[in-house]
Parts: sequence; structure tokens; C-alpha cells
Amino acid sequence: MRFSDRSSDRSIRGMTYWYALNWALVLVFTFVTLVQGELQLAQVAGGLTVTNARRTLDLTGSDVREQVELHLENTGSTPVEHYYWLTPASGSQHVGLVHASVAGSGEPLLLVKQSERLVDPQDSLLYDLYALQLPSLLPTGGQLDLSILAVRTNATDPLPRAVGQFEKHYLVYQANVYLDSPYPVQKQSTKVLLPSSSVQSFSQSPSPTKKSGKTITYGPYSSVVGLARAPLRVHYYQETPILTLPSVHRQVRLSHWGGFLTVDDHAVVKHTGAELKGNYQETLRLSAETETGFIINNFHMEIPRLAYDVYFRDEVGNLSTTTLHHGEKAQRLIFQSRYPLCGGWIYNWNHGYHQPLSDVLRYDPETQRYNLQQTLPVLMKGVPEEQVELDVILPEGAYDVQVRTAMEIDHVDYSTYYSYMDSVGRVLVRFTHHHVVSEYGAYPIIVSYRMDSLSLFLKPVVLGLALLAAFLLASAMSRVNFKLPAPPSSTVPSKKPSTDESNEVSSPVKRNTAAGDLSKRRSKKK
Repeated sequence: MRFSDRSSDRSIRGMTYWYALNWALVLVFTFVTLVQGELQLAQVAGGLTVTNARRTLDLTGSDVREQVELHLENTGSTPVEHYYWLTPASGSQHVGLVHASVAGSGEPLLLVKQSERLVDPQDSLLYDLYALQLPSLLPTGGQLDLSILAVRTNATDPLPRAVGQFEKHYLVYQANVYLDSPYPVQKQSTKVLLPSSSVQSFSQSPSPTKKSGKTITYGPYSSVVGLARAPLRVHYYQETPILTLPSVHRQVRLSHWGGFLTVDDHAVVKHTGAELKGNYQETLRLSAETETGFIINNFHMEIPRLAYDVYFRDEVGNLSTTTLHHGEKAQRLIFQSRYPLCGGWIYNWNHGYHQPLSDVLRYDPETQRYNLQQTLPVLMKGVPEEQVELDVILPEGAYDVQVRTAMEIDHVDYSTYYSYMDSVGRVLVRFTHHHVVSEYGAYPIIVSYRMDSLSLFLKPVVLGLALLAAFLLASAMSRVNFKLPAPPSSTVPSKKPSTDESNEVSSPVKRNTAAGDLSKRRSKKK
């Protein structure tokens, strides 16, 4: 027993040492991770200096657009290959687009979001890191001008949260006065563009600050260190409704036989401004004296110039009027809802059209591949879309499907889709992306596939076999006698009477006959 007690004590000590070693490793790993984050920040900040940064924040629409013009200079001792763009990790779910190019050229630069996050050593604030690859190595003393556009969705908040039907609608925007940059900035300024000159309040420090009409200017500031922060807050009047498309689903079907592309869209729009307080009053809204920009019932969408067979429908019958305007570059579909969209309300509908296949499909004889060009659907200009699904349904018989995109897509899935008269099914490619803004309409998506010539005859063969089967079935059915057999006759045959029955029945007859003959003889005698 004493030996077993010692062995149990040793096992307990061993387990204690093991747990202590594990906790020590966890602490060391955490410390190393933090140190690595700070070291990465130091490495990122080395080499480059922003000599001038001009920053513009556009708050006039439903999304916030940040345009930054940078003048870089390599003040280090080695060439620089990347410029690092930072965004606060707390607002990463609102980042819709980050686009960078050399100023004046418009050519996009490769921008890749890094898996690591940088840590501010002052307040432990986390930053998402985007590596922007420069067009060439920037040598020591070299200079370069960059243009960066960052679009954020759902970046403003209504204040107050709910307003009456005829009350003014105010929003609050909060950000950093300084540019979120790991590099020191020698000179920078920030301009805030507002939808109106009516402002409840705005940050007035650090000075200098100036408001002129619809513009608030912060700076210029000199010798700003990396990751400097100062709160920027603007409480302003929004003249137009703030709209968001929570869900957009587009289905695209190709028809080689028909030579057209079928597009079906299902969309949900939401008024994400201040919610409506109280009851909605239609009669008062129709009065010109009480008309405000808080509510909306006119919606505009652009469709391809050569689109035809355009249709529009909704599920609740809220549609009042639809018109289609033809333009040189595109057609504009305008529809008016019977009841307007107020704060917090949603409205959904379906629309679609046909488009000539030659507009979007090309055949490469060298590679023997069909190349279909599409984009993520952007239904309303300036209205962000939270979740977008694009379904591309290829013709039956397509194989060796490949996808090329000009930007990173969240999810790309492949499945099989069955339609009428399909035998083997069709390839369905589904693209899913979040936080889509208007600029995504310029990024092409190429779906490439092969298709044998015999595959074009697959559907006619199936149709012919179906008709032949129907003919054979009808022929076989015509040879079957479906007539019901004749029912048995309702006349019951007389039953031959027995000897006893005949005596009983015939005896009265005989008596009557004899009586009749006797009466006849008597009459003759008389």
C-alpha cells in the first residue's frame, strides 16, 4: 500500500508539472504572438514616408467613400516592394471595397488582405492589413503617387433612432481625423463632404478645423506619427433616404439553341435610416407642404441596352407604375410602389429580361472554349448590397468549367441543375459575395467551358425520344379495348313448373273452360 501511495503521489506531481508546462507554453506563445505583431508593425513602418496625404470622406450617399491621394518617398536604405493600407478591425465587416492605383493611370494594383492583424502598442487597437504591391521596386530616394478608394457600408448610424413622418432625418459618422497609416506623414488634411449644410455638431479638434457650406476641413497637420488617432464625429442632416439591399439573387441561364441569355433577379430593399415613429399617413404625404426626403417610392435600375422581354412583378401587389427608358449605353427601369418605403421598412420584388447571347459569350477556336462574361449584380447605383448570389447555369453538356475573377470572391460553389427536358443535368456555378458596392459592376467574372457539337443535339434527341415514346404509348393504348362488357338481360326466363304446380294452376283454367262450353250449349238450345 505504501508503494502505491508513492506511485500515486508521483503521478499527481507529474500531472501538475505537465499542466504547468502547458500553461507556460501558452503564455510564451501568446507573448511571442504579440511581439511578432509589434515587430511586423515596425517592419511595415520602416522604409517609407508619406510626404503628403489628401483625404476626402464622402457622406452624401448610402455608403461612405474615402478617397486618399498619397505621395510616397522611400527614405530607407533598401528598395520597397509594398505599401500597407490599414483599416480598424472593429469595422472590417463594413469594408465593401479597397481599390488602389497609380495616380493618374487608373490601372489597378494588386491588393491582398493579410491574415495577420497589427496591434497598436499604445491602446492595443487591432488593424486589418492590406498589402499593396507597387508597380516596381521603389528605390532609395524614389517617389510615387498613389490613389486609394475605400468604400464602407453601414458606416453611419441614425440619431435619433426613430423620427416622425415629417421630422428631419439625422445621421452620425465617427472615424479618425488622421489617416490610419503605419508610416509617418509629413503633411495631411481631411475633408468631409456632407449632403447638406445643416449640421447639428462636428468635432472641432485638433485644430485647425473649418466648415464652409457642405464641407468640413480638418488640417492641414504636419509631422503626424504613425497610427496617430483623434476622434472625428459629425452629426448631420441627411436629405435623401439611406437604402440597403440586404439580399440580391441573380440567376443567369444560357441557351445555345435560342441564342439568348435569360436573367432573373430577386431583390430585397430596406430603408436603413431612422425608423418611423408613429403611424404612416398617406393623405398628409401627398401635400406639397409636408413632402420630405425621408421616404421614397421611386426606384431606378439599369439593365443592358439590348435587353428585351423585360418584366417586373412583386409578391404583395405594391406595384403602381413601371416605365422603361432607352438610352445609348443602357436602359433604365423605373418602378413606383403604391406605398412608399419608410425607415425600417423592407420591400421585395422580381424582375428579369432576355439578352442576346452574342453580347456576353465568345468562342475561342484556339482553345475550343466558350467564355461567358458576367459581373456581380449591381441593381441600384450608390446602394450597397449586403449579400449577393449569382447563379450561372450553363447549357446541358458543358464540361471542364473554369472560373476567372478580377477580384476575390467569398465563395464559389459547383452543383447540378435540372430543368425541363434535361437528361444529365446542367452545371450550376454559384458566386456568393458580401458587401457589394457600385464599383463591382466594373470587375468581370469569366466562366469558361467546353462543349461538344454533339451536345447541341442532346435536347432534340431527348425531345424526339419523348415524342416517339408518346406515339408508341398512344398506339398501344389504341389497341386496348376499354369497353365495358354488356350487362346481363333484365328478363328472367320462366321456370318450368313441376307436375304438382301444373295441376294446381291448370285446374281452374279447365273448370273455366268447361263452364264456358256449357254456357255456349245452353244458349244454342234456346
